[in-house]
Formats: sequence, structure tokens, C-alpha cells
Amino acid sequence: MRPSLASAGVLIAALLMHAVARAQPVGDAKAAAKPTAELPASVNDVNATVKRGIELRRASRDEEALEVFRDALRRAPGSNRIRVHLASTHQALGQWAEAERYLREAMQHTDDPYIVRHRIALERSLDYVTARLGSLEVKGNPAGADVFLSGRHLGTLPLDTLVLPTGSYELEVRKDGYYPAIRPVTIAARGLLREQVDLIAGGVPRPLSNLQSRSAPKQASPARPGFPWLVTTLAVVGAAAAGTASVAWIVRESYASRWNSADCLAGQRTRGDNCASDLQRGRVAGRVALVSGVGAGLMLGTAATLLWLSADRDSSPEEARSGCSLGAFGVSCVGSF
Repeated sequence: MRPSLASAGVLIAALLMHAVARAQPVGDAKAAAKPTAELPASVNDVNATVKRGIELRRASRDEEALEVFRDALRRAPGSNRIRVHLASTHQALGQWAEAERYLREAMQHTDDPYIVRHRIALERSLDYVTARLGSLEVKGNPAGADVFLSGRHLGTLPLDTLVLPTGSYELEVRKDGYYPAIRPVTIAARGLLREQVDLIAGGVPRPLSNLQSRSAPKQASPARPGFPWLVTTLAVVGAAAAGTASVAWIVRESYASRWNSADCLAGQRTRGDNCASDLQRGRVAGRVALVSGVGAGLMLGTAATLLWLSADRDSSPEEARSGCSLGAFGVSCVGSF
């Protein structure tokens, strides 16, 4: 199975750390062959600083190690070994543009024995880093307009090619006296994105009070809650319950008429003897009519209430004339509420 790109990058960084840690100290090969005590004090100091940076890297204290390696490079600006350490540390911190810069600076010295010895590992590391970088170039008018990328100031127009991490950003160009331009941009890996931005002269923005009085739309009243599906359901079920109540009441009245008729007194027997089943059925139908009627009333009443709550009502003329504006002593409002 092929290792992932991230795994390859970690392996390359580890290889560089190991190789650099074992490399000869800063200084020429002749000086490296001497005992440490015979080395110039400055060289000993730089080597101690580099060793300290390596120890911090191994302890996962990369931000501290970065400052240590920067200090070492200030004292030994010709050391490509320190540049490789800086590149590896920036890479660990996800600072891809800085990592690429130090790697390229170091690899330009093709005759440096250290670079020759570790060229393959350095090339792999550079390939890993550049896969996370793209370029941006911004041209346009007026010259000198400020260019921002997701809030970070990059420079002014015309903006020459900059190496930046891949991803989606918000490009903004602005200058006093012009309307700003804002647009989304995406920087692709190893790609060059060219943007042309021409600002439109807009003069001085109008005061807030003028903007409110002339162009601010009237604020709509809060929308009332709507329950269309619930209203419909309650109305249908309520109507069905009302229909059931009506039918049950008719059935009940039918059994009551028979109970009160002479048919239930035939054969010189009592009504209970002749029509006991009619009495029972009539009572059941009466209960069904009562329950259905009450349920229908509740459901239809609830549906009507919800329909009233969800109905939109236009504002009165007085409300339409009411409003607020900024005054000399704060916010003043007129109209009725």
C-alpha cells in the first residue's frame, strides 16, 4: 500500500531532523576536525544554539525552536544547515510559504557539501511543501489601492506574484474615494491566480442619517406564526366529528321514538321486556353524539384561533408614519405605538 502524502511529509521531516542533527557543526570542515575547545567562540555559540533548537523540536516546542534557529541564522547567515532547520520548523507549524522560501534558499547553493549530501531528502521535502502552495497576482486601478486577503494586508496595486497557502479566501481592494471591491477567490496547489480589480470612484460616503432617511427600506413588522397544516387537520377532523355527532343523534332519536311508541307495550308486557335492546342502543348513540359534538367544537374552535393568529393585518396609517432617526441628542422617534 502506498503511504499517504502526509505520511511521506512526516517521514521526510524526520529524516531531515536526523540527518541535520548528525551533520558537521557550523564552520568549515577543517575547523570541524579540531577539538571543540579549539573552535572559535562564535562557532561554538552557534553550534550550541542549533543543538538547543533541535532539542526543542524533539520536545514538540516548535515555536520556541523557531526563534532559536532564527537567532542562529542571524549569527551565521551563510549556514544552509540552519536554513534547512528553519524550513523544517516552519513546515511543522503549517507555515508553508516560509518553509518553501528557506528550502529554496538553501538548495540554491548546489556546491555546499551539506546540500549535496541531503539533496534527495530536500527535494522530496520541497515537493511536499509546494503541493500546499499557490500564487496570487492582483492588477488593476487605481495604483496604490490596498489589497487584503481575508483581512490580511498583502500590499498595494499593482500586487506582484505572492506565494500563499492553498484554500478559499475573500479578496478585498479598497482606497479612499472609491467603492471597495470584495470577491471570493480560491488559490489552487501550484497554480497562479490572476485577478483584475478596477475600483469605481465613489466620493465620500453619505452620513448615516441620510442613508437611513433616503435609502433604508421600511422595516416590516414581525411575521406572525403560521400553522396551515395544523389548521387544515383540525378543521377536517372537527368537521368529521360534527358529522358523526349528527348521525349519532339521529340514531339516538330513532331509538327513543321506538321506546316511546306503543310497539314496546305489545302483548301486555313492559317496555323493558319488549325494547330493552333499543334502550341500550339509544343510550350508546347518545353518548357518541355528546362526545363527538364536544370534540368537534374543541377542534373547530382551535382551528379558528390558529387561523386568526396567523392572519396578517396591515398597519394603520399612524403606524406607517411612525419612525426613528438620529438626532443631535441621540435617537428620536415619532408616531404612535
